[in-house]
Amino acid sequence: MYAVATCRPPLGATTAVDAPPAAEPIHFTAILDLPEQTHRQHETIVAELWYGADGDPAWRGARFSDADPDALAVLNAAPARRQKHYTLHLDCPRDRPISFTLRFKLSSDAPWLWARDLSSQPDGRLVFRSAGETASPTFQSLFQGTDASVAVQQVSAQVPGTTVWNLSAPCAPTSTQYCSLGTPAQLEQFYSLVKVASPWLGPRHGTNTMAYDRDALLVGFLRSDGRHVVVMGVSAVDDCNTYLTGDGALHMKTRNDGATEQTHKAIVATGMKWQATVDAVFYRAREMLGYGGYQVDGEKDGEITPQWKEEWYDGLAYCTWNGLGRELTEERILDALDDLFKSGISVSTLIIDDNWQTLISRKWDAFEADPTNFPRGLKATVQTIKQRFPQVKHVIVWHAMFGYWDGVAPGGWVDKNYKCETLKWHEGHEVRVVSAEDVGRCYDDFYRFLLDCGVDGTKTDVQASIDELDNGADRQRISKAYQDAFKLASLKHFSRKAIYCMAMQPFIFWRSLLTHNIPPAVVRNSDDFFPDIPSSHNWHIFTNAMSNIFTSRLNGVPDWDMFQSSLPTYGSLHAAARCISGGPIYITDIPGEHDVGLVNRMVGTGPRGNSVVLRPSLVAQPTNPFVPYNGSALLRVSNFSGGHGGNSFLAVFNVSSNPITEVVTLNDFPGIVPTEHYVIRAFAANTVVSEGTRSDRIGHTISLTLDSSGWEFFTATRVEERARGRAQGDTFWVGCFGLMDKIAGGVAVLAQNVTVVAEGRVRVTVTLKALGVMGFYISDLHARSIPNMLITISGNPVPAETVYKGDGSGLDKILYFDVLRAWKAMGMDGGANWSGEVEVVLRLD
Repeated sequence: MYAVATCRPPLGATTAVDAPPAAEPIHFTAILDLPEQTHRQHETIVAELWYGADGDPAWRGARFSDADPDALAVLNAAPARRQKHYTLHLDCPRDRPISFTLRFKLSSDAPWLWARDLSSQPDGRLVFRSAGETASPTFQSLFQGTDASVAVQQVSAQVPGTTVWNLSAPCAPTSTQYCSLGTPAQLEQFYSLVKVASPWLGPRHGTNTMAYDRDALLVGFLRSDGRHVVVMGVSAVDDCNTYLTGDGALHMKTRNDGATEQTHKAIVATGMKWQATVDAVFYRAREMLGYGGYQVDGEKDGEITPQWKEEWYDGLAYCTWNGLGRELTEERILDALDDLFKSGISVSTLIIDDNWQTLISRKWDAFEADPTNFPRGLKATVQTIKQRFPQVKHVIVWHAMFGYWDGVAPGGWVDKNYKCETLKWHEGHEVRVVSAEDVGRCYDDFYRFLLDCGVDGTKTDVQASIDELDNGADRQRISKAYQDAFKLASLKHFSRKAIYCMAMQPFIFWRSLLTHNIPPAVVRNSDDFFPDIPSSHNWHIFTNAMSNIFTSRLNGVPDWDMFQSSLPTYGSLHAAARCISGGPIYITDIPGEHDVGLVNRMVGTGPRGNSVVLRPSLVAQPTNPFVPYNGSALLRVSNFSGGHGGNSFLAVFNVSSNPITEVVTLNDFPGIVPTEHYVIRAFAANTVVSEGTRSDRIGHTISLTLDSSGWEFFTATRVEERARGRAQGDTFWVGCFGLMDKIAGGVAVLAQNVTVVAEGRVRVTVTLKALGVMGFYISDLHARSIPNMLITISGNPVPAETVYKGDGSGLDKILYFDVLRAWKAMGMDGGANWSGEVEVVLRLD
């Protein structure tokens, strides 16, 4: 018999919960998945929670009760299997952590079957946050065995409920040295964001020993008292970069590139909520930079006038890298665009990636495009693109920080027109670069040339190269000069339409991206998308979600990289990830190889016919930073769109190699108003799976099973109760999911208002920024007829054939309206107001 036991709070993880009042029990939910035949043979299946508090000599059992079967929505259950839902209210000690597991038996006289034996699930743990805790902890209570040289200074915390310290210690000149913060006390579990390669970050996780294999920029851990601690190394405030290493203890590892003694520096924060604790560290970091950060000369004299307007990444982009490869020509680019538009894929941004430049042996020769592959020059190519494809509003071109991968070509045009120097990098190899004294002029001239060619921005790649020079003094002067030159030129010429790529270096983060005093850039968030490496896809999604813990707090939009829509097995996985990310969406399809349906599920059509990427208002966050890769838990990533009462999103991914079943409830969604009523829609399963409020303690539970690389995208939409007629208590619930044919269709809703216009008559007004198939939730739709409803666009009644009721499980309360079809049928091409919005009104009698 193959059985799966699932619990919430989960097995195999430590969960921090608010300690409830002594009289209020802790709520557990369990789901038992068994073969259908087993359920038929054993009608009474007993389930127990087996638990014990730390220090107790023996564990004890608490029996679950059968839950209301109608309160459980089962998604993706395997054939010939059935799930049984249990609930338990547990009275237990709250002064110590408790460990627990599940056991069950098929009848009263059958042997116990244990979750740890059936599915190798480790015990779960609960640690309790004390709601009444007000005393600030000491640094010494968080770390044991701190080096005597470490100076600890408590500073003012900008985030309520947190405590913050500055740490410092002497660091010798021109050296790399270590200094120990000590061993974390009461460690339960940790996450760290480490340098998996010179240009890239990646996550590491662990439990009760602070040990990981690479240098980290950020480390966070949970203690057994429910307290979170976050540590971040400080860089770029002097000639030092500080990382964090873990070998059981946590150490500052500082590289001092200066010729004088300087200091290790780190920031430590603690609080009861993990996101607030991370925020506290970043607020302190900005304070250390003076909030305004590093000012470049041109910023101070009014030379720069950045434009604040609709962002280029609000439309779909096409990148040439994987689709066309390194063999770039003007003809191939034009043919690729022609293929996209003929296939029905409208892009508003083109990214011309690597290999358009004039090169000599992998070195940068001149500003102009390669004369063989672009014989008419870059300007003629860009002009032709925009003339032939007027939907393409933005053309972005690639270049490396040093011009090209191996720097400047000796004797080339750039070498002759700008002061250049030869430096050592990569352990003694030579590289020629524009000198620090002249790089500002070079970037200014280069970007002016690009702007004159009609280019709208740059993807500036290989930025980590500035940290790969052998000599510390060279690193300092080159890094500062190049980052400042790039920042100034991108502001002056492109209003900060810039992509930072291969730039996940602490110096770059601190000097160029930490403060929020200029328009945000786009920041690549992980190593590349590798279409031909199956093992890379789950890791790509996981890495981006975890890296967002850091990059979401920069003055940048995290970029989860391009992908190919037609990729077998993994195309929709990447699409769902991009839709939750809050960042740009690029495709890099090979000409003739597209999944147009998948593209259309990510992108809406604007009222003017433009592509509109449906990306949420915020940047995505993992709901639990401690979930490890290829473990026993699903990766959950959340986001939100709109203001108070807006749509809340939860994307769930299986980044493990085995199927996983977990419990999902409304409490997992961000931005939920506790007293409001919500309905939850599952996009992949195409059903409405839950209704209720956040304060519901029992019921409205979703059991979600995902295979490896499987995903689901949930939207929680607020609905309002209105009177249906004159009878007392005759009410119904109504709201709008947004566009039902889009993965993140709720993003299309800019505003929603439900009003009573007369007794028993209700008007729902929805403002959209994209067109597609709308879905209105009406709880009593079965009792209504479509002729007694009226839908208008900009005051005009819509064709009757564009409105229909949903059918099938979970969809019988959905009224569908095909806005795009109605828009075309009504000839509404000029019907949008100046901001590209469309008002749809539903009237219910």
